[in-house]
Amino acid sequence: MAYQYRLSNLPGTRTVKLRRVLKHPPFRLPDGTVSSGSDFMITKKLERGEVFAYDTYALNEDYEMVAGE
Repeated sequence: MAYQYRLSNLPGTRTVKLRRVLKHPPFRLPDGTVSSGSDFMITKKLERGEVFAYDTYALNEDYEMVAGE
């Protein structure tokens, strides 16, 4: 799956820090830990006062195929 976004009318700085949050039903990773998502900061470069970007997530592994919202 993928999504794209555009943030505009941003202040005149050169970069903007964004919080990227991904939530999914819990699944067990091969190392035995359980993942229910991720939460981290990213920095994007501004062009003409806006950010236009995309992100993707692929369900490549059997352990990612779990029921839930």
